[in-house]
Amino acid sequence: MSEELHLESETDIRSRSWRGLSLLAVISLTVISSLVLGSSGLDSSSPRKPVKLIKTAGSPNAILSEPINYQSQPLSTRGPLCNSKILVLMDRSLSVVNNAGGTQSTADALKNGLIHFQNELGLATQPGSRAEVYTYAFADNAVFQNFGGGDFPSFWDWIPYANLQTNEGRWANGILVNQIHFRGSGGPLNNGPYLAWRGYTSASDDATNWDEAFTKAINHMNFWGGSTTDPDGDWDLVLMVTDGVPTINNASRTRTDGYVWSRPEDVSRARWGINSIRTGVNPNNIFAQVRAKTPVYGIFVNSPGVYSNTGHITPILDRTFGPGNWSNVNNAGLLGALTGISQKLTCAPAKKVVTPKIAIENIATSPSPAVIKEGGTGTITGTIRNTSQVQDNATQAIALYDLEFFVNGVKTNSALPLAPANQPSVVLHTIGSTTTFTLNFDVRLGSPAPLAQTLQVRAKAFYNGDHYKADPATGNIAISNLHNVQFDVVRIPLPT
Repeated sequence: MSEELHLESETDIRSRSWRGLSLLAVISLTVISSLVLGSSGLDSSSPRKPVKLIKTAGSPNAILSEPINYQSQPLSTRGPLCNSKILVLMDRSLSVVNNAGGTQSTADALKNGLIHFQNELGLATQPGSRAEVYTYAFADNAVFQNFGGGDFPSFWDWIPYANLQTNEGRWANGILVNQIHFRGSGGPLNNGPYLAWRGYTSASDDATNWDEAFTKAINHMNFWGGSTTDPDGDWDLVLMVTDGVPTINNASRTRTDGYVWSRPEDVSRARWGINSIRTGVNPNNIFAQVRAKTPVYGIFVNSPGVYSNTGHITPILDRTFGPGNWSNVNNAGLLGALTGISQKLTCAPAKKVVTPKIAIENIATSPSPAVIKEGGTGTITGTIRNTSQVQDNATQAIALYDLEFFVNGVKTNSALPLAPANQPSVVLHTIGSTTTFTLNFDVRLGSPAPLAQTLQVRAKAFYNGDHYKADPATGNIAISNLHNVQFDVVRIPLPT
Protein backbone atom coordinates (compact mmCIF):
# COMPACT_ATOMS: atom_id res chain seq x y z
CA MET A 1 0.00 0.00 0.00
CA SER A 2 1.50 3.34 -0.99
CA GLU A 3 1.78 6.45 1.08
CA GLU A 4 0.83 9.93 -0.01
CA LEU A 5 2.87 13.06 0.34
CA HIS A 6 1.52 15.18 3.17
CA LEU A 7 2.17 18.88 2.77
CA GLU A 8 0.88 21.29 5.34
CA SER A 9 -2.88 21.52 4.98
CA GLU A 10 -4.81 24.48 3.65
CA THR A 11 -6.06 25.20 7.14
CA ASP A 12 -2.45 25.76 8.21
CA ILE A 13 -1.31 27.53 5.06
CA ARG A 14 -3.83 30.05 3.85
CA SER A 15 -3.40 31.77 0.55
CA ARG A 16 -2.08 35.29 0.80
CA SER A 17 -1.21 37.78 -1.90
CA TRP A 18 1.77 40.13 -2.04
CA ARG A 19 -0.58 43.06 -1.82
CA GLY A 20 -1.81 41.80 1.52
CA LEU A 21 1.58 41.87 3.19
CA SER A 22 0.46 44.56 5.58
CA LEU A 23 -2.06 42.12 6.99
CA LEU A 24 0.75 39.76 7.93
CA ALA A 25 2.34 42.14 10.39
CA VAL A 26 0.46 40.47 13.20
CA ILE A 27 1.85 37.04 12.38
CA SER A 28 4.69 36.10 14.64
CA LEU A 29 8.16 35.50 13.27
CA THR A 30 7.89 32.01 14.73
CA VAL A 31 5.11 31.12 12.28
CA ILE A 32 7.04 32.51 9.32
CA SER A 33 10.20 30.74 10.38
CA SER A 34 8.38 27.44 10.65
CA LEU A 35 7.20 27.83 7.07
CA VAL A 36 10.35 29.03 5.39
CA LEU A 37 13.11 27.67 7.60
CA GLY A 38 11.75 24.34 8.80
CA SER A 39 13.69 21.25 7.82
CA SER A 40 10.80 19.95 5.72
CA GLY A 41 7.31 20.83 4.62
CA LEU A 42 6.32 17.21 5.21
CA ASP A 43 4.74 15.82 8.34
CA SER A 44 7.73 14.55 10.32
CA SER A 45 5.85 13.47 13.41
CA SER A 46 6.37 9.80 12.57
CA PRO A 47 9.00 7.84 10.63
CA ARG A 48 8.27 7.50 6.94
CA LYS A 49 8.83 4.63 4.62
CA PRO A 50 9.96 5.19 1.04
CA VAL A 51 7.01 6.03 -1.16
CA LYS A 52 6.07 3.42 -3.74
CA LEU A 53 5.03 4.63 -7.16
CA ILE A 54 1.37 4.32 -8.06
CA LYS A 55 1.29 3.00 -11.60
CA THR A 56 -2.45 2.49 -12.10
CA ALA A 57 -3.67 4.91 -14.75
CA GLY A 58 -7.00 5.40 -13.02
CA SER A 59 -5.49 6.08 -9.62
CA PRO A 60 -6.30 9.49 -8.03
CA ASN A 61 -2.56 10.01 -7.61
CA ALA A 62 -1.66 9.18 -11.19
CA ILE A 63 -1.42 12.88 -11.99
CA LEU A 64 1.38 13.19 -9.44
CA SER A 65 3.02 9.79 -9.81
CA GLU A 66 3.41 9.89 -13.57
CA PRO A 67 5.32 12.59 -15.44
CA ILE A 68 3.54 15.46 -17.10
CA ASN A 69 6.04 15.85 -19.90
CA TYR A 70 5.01 19.06 -21.60
CA GLN A 71 7.17 18.86 -24.69
CA SER A 72 6.85 22.59 -25.35
CA GLN A 73 5.86 23.89 -21.91
CA PRO A 74 5.57 27.66 -22.43
CA LEU A 75 6.93 30.02 -19.85
CA SER A 76 4.03 31.84 -18.25
CA THR A 77 3.14 35.13 -19.90
CA ARG A 78 2.95 37.98 -17.46
CA GLY A 79 -0.02 40.32 -17.55
CA PRO A 80 -0.29 43.87 -18.89
CA LEU A 81 1.45 45.33 -15.83
CA CYS A 82 4.42 43.01 -16.46
CA ASN A 83 4.52 41.92 -12.82
CA SER A 84 6.48 38.74 -12.16
CA LYS A 85 6.95 36.39 -9.21
CA ILE A 86 9.56 33.68 -9.61
CA LEU A 87 10.87 30.99 -7.29
CA VAL A 88 14.51 29.95 -7.77
CA LEU A 89 15.79 26.70 -6.25
CA MET A 90 19.61 26.81 -6.17
CA ASP A 91 21.72 23.74 -5.49
CA ARG A 92 24.32 24.27 -2.76
CA SER A 93 25.14 20.60 -2.16
CA LEU A 94 28.68 19.49 -1.43
CA SER A 95 29.30 18.48 -5.04
CA VAL A 96 29.09 22.12 -6.19
CA VAL A 97 32.42 22.84 -4.50
CA ASN A 98 33.98 19.55 -3.57
CA ASN A 99 32.77 16.38 -5.28
CA ALA A 100 32.77 15.30 -8.91
CA GLY A 101 35.23 17.93 -10.01
CA GLY A 102 33.28 20.81 -8.50
CA THR A 103 35.21 23.92 -7.54
CA GLN A 104 34.65 27.31 -5.97
CA SER A 105 34.29 28.62 -9.53
CA THR A 106 31.09 26.58 -9.88
CA ALA A 107 29.65 28.18 -6.75
CA ASP A 108 30.67 31.60 -8.08
CA ALA A 109 29.05 30.81 -11.43
CA LEU A 110 25.78 29.91 -9.72
CA LYS A 111 25.80 33.12 -7.70
CA ASN A 112 26.78 35.32 -10.63
CA GLY A 113 24.15 33.62 -12.78
CA LEU A 114 21.37 34.28 -10.28
CA ILE A 115 22.42 37.92 -9.83
CA HIS A 116 22.50 38.30 -13.61
CA PHE A 117 19.03 36.75 -13.90
CA GLN A 118 17.61 39.10 -11.24
CA ASN A 119 19.12 42.14 -12.94
CA GLU A 120 17.83 41.09 -16.38
CA LEU A 121 14.36 40.54 -14.99
CA GLY A 122 14.30 43.84 -13.13
CA LEU A 123 15.61 45.91 -16.05
CA ALA A 124 12.98 44.41 -18.36
CA THR A 125 10.15 45.41 -16.02
CA GLN A 126 8.41 48.68 -16.72
CA PRO A 127 8.28 51.45 -14.07
CA GLY A 128 5.39 51.00 -11.69
CA SER A 129 5.44 47.22 -12.00
CA ARG A 130 7.05 44.57 -9.82
CA ALA A 131 9.61 41.84 -10.38
CA GLU A 132 10.24 39.56 -7.42
CA VAL A 133 12.54 36.55 -7.09
CA TYR A 134 12.29 34.29 -4.04
CA THR A 135 15.30 31.99 -3.60
CA TYR A 136 15.79 28.74 -1.75
CA ALA A 137 19.24 27.14 -1.54
CA PHE A 138 19.05 23.39 -1.08
CA ALA A 139 21.19 20.38 -0.26
CA ASP A 140 19.73 17.93 2.28
CA ASN A 141 17.44 20.80 3.30
CA ALA A 142 16.11 23.85 1.46
CA VAL A 143 16.70 27.22 3.13
CA PHE A 144 15.00 30.52 2.31
CA GLN A 145 17.58 33.10 1.21
CA ASN A 146 15.74 36.42 0.97
CA PHE A 147 16.78 37.53 4.43
CA GLY A 148 19.39 36.77 7.06
CA GLY A 149 22.81 38.34 7.45
CA GLY A 150 24.08 41.70 8.53
CA ASP A 151 22.30 43.78 5.89
CA PHE A 152 18.83 42.19 6.12
CA PRO A 153 18.58 40.31 9.41
CA SER A 154 14.80 39.81 9.17
CA PHE A 155 12.25 39.28 6.44
CA TRP A 156 10.72 42.67 7.18
CA ASP A 157 14.10 44.33 6.53
CA TRP A 158 14.09 42.82 3.03
CA ILE A 159 10.50 43.64 2.04
CA PRO A 160 11.16 47.31 1.06
CA TYR A 161 13.84 46.03 -1.34
CA ALA A 162 11.88 43.13 -2.84
CA ASN A 163 11.11 44.82 -6.16
CA LEU A 164 13.90 44.15 -8.68
CA GLN A 165 12.54 46.89 -10.93
CA THR A 166 14.30 49.43 -8.71
CA ASN A 167 18.04 50.01 -8.44
CA GLU A 168 17.80 49.48 -4.69
CA GLY A 169 16.04 46.16 -5.18
CA ARG A 170 18.70 44.83 -7.54
CA TRP A 171 21.45 45.97 -5.17
CA ALA A 172 19.84 44.39 -2.09
CA ASN A 173 19.03 41.07 -3.72
CA GLY A 174 22.54 40.88 -5.16
CA ILE A 175 23.92 41.13 -1.62
CA LEU A 176 21.66 38.31 -0.47
CA VAL A 177 22.74 36.04 -3.32
CA ASN A 178 26.39 36.68 -2.52
CA GLN A 179 25.73 35.57 1.06
CA ILE A 180 24.56 32.09 0.03
CA HIS A 181 26.91 29.57 1.66
CA PHE A 182 28.45 26.55 -0.02
CA ARG A 183 30.15 23.86 2.03
CA GLY A 184 33.45 22.34 1.01
CA SER A 185 35.23 19.39 2.55
CA GLY A 186 36.99 21.75 4.94
CA GLY A 187 33.75 23.14 6.30
CA PRO A 188 31.41 25.99 5.35
CA LEU A 189 32.68 28.54 2.87
CA ASN A 190 31.93 32.26 3.27
CA ASN A 191 31.13 31.58 6.91
CA GLY A 192 29.69 34.38 8.99
CA PRO A 193 27.82 35.17 12.18
CA TYR A 194 24.42 34.54 10.55
CA LEU A 195 25.30 31.08 9.26
CA ALA A 196 23.02 29.26 11.71
CA TRP A 197 20.11 31.64 11.09
CA ARG A 198 20.18 30.79 7.40
CA GLY A 199 20.07 27.09 8.13
CA TYR A 200 23.64 25.92 7.66
CA THR A 201 24.20 24.05 10.87
CA SER A 202 24.77 20.45 9.80
CA ALA A 203 28.12 19.16 8.62
CA SER A 204 26.24 16.35 6.87
CA ASP A 205 24.13 18.75 4.79
CA ASP A 206 25.80 17.74 1.54
CA ALA A 207 23.38 15.56 -0.47
CA THR A 208 21.00 16.68 -3.26
CA ASN A 209 17.32 16.64 -2.27
CA TRP A 210 15.04 17.78 -5.09
CA ASP A 211 12.01 16.52 -3.17
CA GLU A 212 12.76 18.95 -0.35
CA ALA A 213 13.33 21.85 -2.76
CA PHE A 214 10.01 21.42 -4.57
CA THR A 215 8.16 20.78 -1.30
CA LYS A 216 9.42 24.11 0.06
CA ALA A 217 8.42 25.79 -3.21
CA ILE A 218 4.85 24.47 -2.89
CA ASN A 219 4.62 25.57 0.75
CA HIS A 220 5.94 29.01 -0.15
CA MET A 221 3.50 29.45 -3.04
CA ASN A 222 0.60 28.37 -0.85
CA PHE A 223 1.57 30.68 2.01
CA TRP A 224 2.12 33.83 -0.04
CA GLY A 225 -0.75 33.11 -2.36
CA GLY A 226 -1.12 33.88 -6.04
CA SER A 227 -4.09 34.51 -8.26
CA THR A 228 -5.50 31.70 -10.37
CA THR A 229 -6.99 34.17 -12.86
CA ASP A 230 -4.92 37.38 -12.85
CA PRO A 231 -1.69 37.00 -14.90
CA ASP A 232 -0.22 39.96 -13.02
CA GLY A 233 -0.83 38.32 -9.64
CA ASP A 234 0.13 34.71 -10.22
CA TRP A 235 3.43 32.81 -10.00
CA ASP A 236 5.26 32.87 -13.33
CA LEU A 237 8.01 30.28 -12.96
CA VAL A 238 9.75 27.84 -10.64
CA LEU A 239 13.37 27.49 -11.78
CA MET A 240 15.81 24.91 -10.43
CA VAL A 241 19.55 25.32 -11.00
CA THR A 242 21.47 22.19 -9.98
CA ASP A 243 24.78 20.48 -10.60
CA GLY A 244 23.66 16.96 -9.73
CA VAL A 245 20.82 14.50 -9.87
CA PRO A 246 18.83 13.85 -6.65
CA THR A 247 20.47 11.50 -4.17
CA ILE A 248 18.01 11.58 -1.24
CA ASN A 249 14.37 12.47 -0.63
CA ASN A 250 12.31 13.55 2.35
CA ALA A 251 11.15 10.00 3.06
CA SER A 252 14.65 8.51 2.87
CA ARG A 253 17.46 10.86 3.87
CA THR A 254 20.25 8.31 4.38
CA ARG A 255 22.42 6.63 1.78
CA THR A 256 25.07 3.95 1.97
CA ASP A 257 26.33 4.07 -1.61
CA GLY A 258 28.20 7.36 -1.70
CA TYR A 259 25.28 9.67 -2.63
CA VAL A 260 26.12 9.45 -6.33
CA TRP A 261 23.29 7.87 -8.32
CA SER A 262 19.58 8.57 -8.04
CA ARG A 263 17.16 5.97 -6.77
CA PRO A 264 13.68 5.69 -8.30
CA GLU A 265 12.03 7.27 -5.28
CA ASP A 266 14.43 10.25 -5.35
CA VAL A 267 13.15 11.00 -8.86
CA SER A 268 9.50 10.11 -8.35
CA ARG A 269 9.02 12.31 -5.30
CA ALA A 270 10.64 15.26 -7.07
CA ARG A 271 8.30 14.64 -9.98
CA TRP A 272 5.35 14.71 -7.57
CA GLY A 273 6.37 18.22 -6.57
CA ILE A 274 6.86 19.38 -10.16
CA ASN A 275 3.50 18.01 -11.29
CA SER A 276 1.81 19.62 -8.29
CA ILE A 277 3.25 23.02 -9.26
CA ARG A 278 2.38 22.60 -12.92
CA THR A 279 -1.21 21.61 -12.23
CA GLY A 280 -1.85 24.10 -9.40
CA VAL A 281 -2.96 21.42 -6.94
CA ASN A 282 -1.56 20.10 -3.67
CA PRO A 283 -0.43 16.47 -3.40
CA ASN A 284 -2.91 15.79 -0.59
CA ASN A 285 -5.87 17.02 -2.67
CA ILE A 286 -5.29 16.72 -6.39
CA PHE A 287 -8.89 17.51 -7.27
CA ALA A 288 -8.86 21.16 -6.12
CA GLN A 289 -6.79 23.75 -7.94
CA VAL A 290 -5.48 26.26 -5.41
CA ARG A 291 -2.87 28.11 -7.49
CA ALA A 292 -2.39 29.10 -11.09
CA LYS A 293 -0.67 26.43 -13.16
CA THR A 294 3.00 27.38 -13.03
CA PRO A 295 5.80 26.26 -15.36
CA VAL A 296 8.80 24.43 -13.89
CA TYR A 297 12.16 24.51 -15.68
CA GLY A 298 15.52 23.01 -14.77
CA ILE A 299 19.08 24.02 -15.61
CA PHE A 300 21.74 21.38 -15.08
CA VAL A 301 25.18 22.98 -14.62
CA ASN A 302 27.46 20.25 -15.90
CA SER A 303 30.60 20.24 -13.76
CA PRO A 304 33.53 18.06 -14.82
CA GLY A 305 33.62 14.57 -13.41
CA VAL A 306 31.00 11.91 -12.79
CA TYR A 307 28.02 14.17 -13.52
CA SER A 308 29.29 14.91 -17.01
CA ASN A 309 27.92 11.48 -17.97
CA THR A 310 25.00 12.77 -20.05
CA GLY A 311 23.89 9.22 -20.74
CA HIS A 312 23.13 8.95 -17.03
CA ILE A 313 21.61 12.37 -16.35
CA THR A 314 19.47 12.73 -19.47
CA PRO A 315 16.90 10.02 -18.62
CA ILE A 316 16.68 11.29 -15.03
CA LEU A 317 16.08 14.88 -16.10
CA ASP A 318 13.66 13.81 -18.82
CA ARG A 319 11.78 11.69 -16.33
CA THR A 320 11.63 14.51 -13.78
CA PHE A 321 11.17 17.71 -15.78
CA GLY A 322 10.00 16.30 -19.10
CA PRO A 323 11.94 16.56 -22.38
CA GLY A 324 12.39 20.13 -23.48
CA ASN A 325 11.90 21.53 -19.99
CA TRP A 326 15.56 21.47 -18.91
CA SER A 327 18.91 22.43 -20.35
CA ASN A 328 22.46 21.24 -19.78
CA VAL A 329 25.14 23.96 -19.66
CA ASN A 330 28.65 24.47 -18.35
CA ASN A 331 29.66 27.29 -16.03
CA ALA A 332 30.31 29.65 -18.93
CA GLY A 333 26.94 28.87 -20.54
CA LEU A 334 24.84 29.50 -17.45
CA LEU A 335 24.46 33.25 -18.04
CA GLY A 336 23.19 32.68 -21.54
CA ALA A 337 20.68 30.07 -20.39
CA LEU A 338 19.31 32.37 -17.69
CA THR A 339 19.13 35.31 -20.11
CA GLY A 340 17.10 33.16 -22.48
CA ILE A 341 14.62 32.35 -19.73
CA SER A 342 14.23 35.99 -18.67
CA GLN A 343 13.59 37.00 -22.30
CA LYS A 344 10.88 34.37 -22.69
CA LEU A 345 8.96 35.83 -19.77
CA THR A 346 7.20 38.26 -22.06
CA CYS A 347 4.45 40.60 -20.96
CA ALA A 348 0.96 40.41 -22.37
CA PRO A 349 -0.04 43.77 -23.83
CA ALA A 350 -2.95 45.53 -22.21
CA LYS A 351 -6.24 44.65 -23.84
CA LYS A 352 -7.49 47.27 -26.26
CA VAL A 353 -10.93 48.72 -25.57
CA VAL A 354 -13.70 47.86 -28.04
CA THR A 355 -16.71 50.18 -28.36
CA PRO A 356 -19.39 48.33 -30.34
CA LYS A 357 -21.33 50.69 -32.63
CA ILE A 358 -23.88 50.30 -35.39
CA ALA A 359 -25.48 52.88 -37.67
CA ILE A 360 -28.42 53.25 -40.06
CA GLU A 361 -27.44 55.10 -43.24
CA ASN A 362 -28.71 56.00 -46.72
CA ILE A 363 -32.40 56.03 -45.83
CA ALA A 364 -34.73 56.23 -48.79
CA THR A 365 -38.52 56.16 -49.10
CA SER A 366 -41.01 54.91 -51.64
CA PRO A 367 -43.01 56.62 -52.83
CA SER A 368 -40.77 59.61 -53.09
CA PRO A 369 -41.53 62.22 -52.08
CA ALA A 370 -42.93 60.53 -48.99
CA VAL A 371 -46.61 61.08 -49.65
CA ILE A 372 -49.01 58.17 -49.27
CA LYS A 373 -52.75 57.91 -49.58
CA GLU A 374 -54.72 56.27 -46.84
CA GLY A 375 -55.02 52.57 -47.58
CA GLY A 376 -51.78 52.55 -49.56
CA THR A 377 -48.35 51.07 -48.79
CA GLY A 378 -44.95 52.56 -48.14
CA THR A 379 -41.40 51.33 -48.18
CA ILE A 380 -38.26 52.45 -46.34
CA THR A 381 -34.84 51.14 -47.39
CA GLY A 382 -31.37 51.79 -46.14
CA THR A 383 -27.98 50.48 -45.07
CA ILE A 384 -26.85 49.11 -41.72
CA ARG A 385 -23.14 49.62 -41.08
CA ASN A 386 -20.74 48.22 -38.46
CA THR A 387 -19.18 51.42 -37.10
CA SER A 388 -17.48 49.89 -34.05
CA GLN A 389 -14.33 51.51 -32.71
CA VAL A 390 -11.17 49.97 -31.24
CA GLN A 391 -8.56 51.74 -29.14
CA ASP A 392 -5.57 52.78 -31.29
CA ASN A 393 -7.34 51.28 -34.35
CA ALA A 394 -5.75 48.00 -33.29
CA THR A 395 -7.95 45.78 -35.46
CA GLN A 396 -10.87 45.73 -37.89
CA ALA A 397 -11.93 42.25 -36.77
CA ILE A 398 -14.88 43.26 -34.60
CA ALA A 399 -17.99 41.40 -35.73
CA LEU A 400 -21.62 42.30 -35.04
CA TYR A 401 -24.19 39.51 -34.95
CA ASP A 402 -27.76 38.84 -33.73
CA LEU A 403 -29.01 41.95 -35.48
CA GLU A 404 -32.44 43.17 -34.34
CA PHE A 405 -34.50 45.77 -36.23
CA PHE A 406 -37.04 47.88 -34.35
CA VAL A 407 -39.89 50.00 -35.74
CA ASN A 408 -41.55 52.27 -33.23
CA GLY A 409 -40.01 50.18 -30.45
CA VAL A 410 -41.34 46.86 -31.81
CA LYS A 411 -38.88 44.26 -33.09
CA THR A 412 -39.49 43.80 -36.79
CA ASN A 413 -36.73 41.51 -38.06
CA SER A 414 -38.66 40.91 -41.28
CA ALA A 415 -37.04 44.13 -42.49
CA LEU A 416 -33.62 42.43 -42.44
CA PRO A 417 -32.31 40.21 -45.22
CA LEU A 418 -32.42 36.46 -44.70
CA ALA A 419 -29.35 35.03 -42.95
CA PRO A 420 -27.14 32.55 -44.82
CA ALA A 421 -28.20 28.94 -44.42
CA ASN A 422 -25.37 28.14 -41.99
CA GLN A 423 -25.83 31.23 -39.79
CA PRO A 424 -28.54 32.11 -37.28
CA SER A 425 -28.47 35.77 -38.33
CA VAL A 426 -26.84 38.27 -40.59
CA VAL A 427 -23.27 38.99 -39.41
CA LEU A 428 -21.30 42.17 -40.06
CA HIS A 429 -17.89 40.52 -39.90
CA THR A 430 -15.59 43.55 -39.73
CA ILE A 431 -15.67 47.23 -38.97
CA GLY A 432 -17.13 49.00 -42.00
CA SER A 433 -19.07 46.01 -43.34
CA THR A 434 -22.72 46.59 -44.25
CA THR A 435 -26.05 44.97 -44.97
CA THR A 436 -29.35 46.41 -46.17
CA PHE A 437 -32.89 46.56 -44.84
CA THR A 438 -36.29 46.93 -46.47
CA LEU A 439 -39.31 47.89 -44.39
CA ASN A 440 -42.74 47.59 -46.02
CA PHE A 441 -45.80 48.94 -44.21
CA ASP A 442 -49.48 49.72 -44.77
CA VAL A 443 -51.14 53.06 -44.22
CA ARG A 444 -54.47 52.32 -42.66
CA LEU A 445 -57.53 54.50 -42.88
CA GLY A 446 -57.41 57.02 -40.09
CA SER A 447 -53.62 56.78 -39.63
CA PRO A 448 -52.11 59.85 -38.03
CA ALA A 449 -50.80 62.48 -40.34
CA PRO A 450 -47.95 62.92 -40.74
CA LEU A 451 -47.13 59.23 -40.23
CA ALA A 452 -43.84 58.68 -38.36
CA GLN A 453 -41.78 55.50 -38.46
CA THR A 454 -38.99 55.45 -35.85
CA LEU A 455 -36.17 53.06 -36.78
CA GLN A 456 -33.43 51.55 -34.64
CA VAL A 457 -31.10 48.56 -34.96
CA ARG A 458 -29.20 46.63 -32.27
CA ALA A 459 -26.51 43.92 -32.38
CA LYS A 460 -24.02 42.01 -30.23
CA ALA A 461 -20.26 42.32 -30.64
CA PHE A 462 -17.85 39.43 -31.06
CA TYR A 463 -14.04 39.70 -30.85
CA ASN A 464 -10.95 37.99 -29.46
CA GLY A 465 -11.22 38.35 -25.70
CA ASP A 466 -7.53 37.56 -25.25
CA HIS A 467 -6.59 40.90 -26.78
CA TYR A 468 -9.67 43.12 -26.49
CA LYS A 469 -12.22 44.09 -23.88
CA ALA A 470 -15.56 45.85 -24.03
CA ASP A 471 -15.99 49.50 -23.26
CA PRO A 472 -17.67 49.49 -19.82
CA ALA A 473 -20.05 52.20 -21.03
CA THR A 474 -21.50 50.00 -23.78
CA GLY A 475 -20.66 46.43 -22.89
CA ASN A 476 -20.90 44.07 -25.86
CA ILE A 477 -24.10 45.63 -27.25
CA ALA A 478 -24.23 48.06 -30.19
CA ILE A 479 -27.34 50.29 -30.45
CA SER A 480 -27.93 52.75 -33.27
CA ASN A 481 -29.38 56.20 -32.99
CA LEU A 482 -33.13 56.60 -33.50
CA HIS A 483 -34.12 57.65 -37.02
CA ASN A 484 -37.51 59.26 -37.52
CA VAL A 485 -38.91 58.92 -41.05
CA GLN A 486 -42.15 60.85 -41.76
CA PHE A 487 -44.73 60.36 -44.49
CA ASP A 488 -47.43 62.85 -45.41
CA VAL A 489 -50.77 61.09 -45.51
CA VAL A 490 -53.36 62.07 -48.12
CA ARG A 491 -56.81 61.66 -46.69
CA ILE A 492 -59.46 59.86 -48.68
CA PRO A 493 -62.72 61.80 -48.34
CA LEU A 494 -65.41 59.94 -46.49
CA PRO A 495 -68.57 59.16 -48.50
CA THR A 496 -71.42 61.59 -47.96
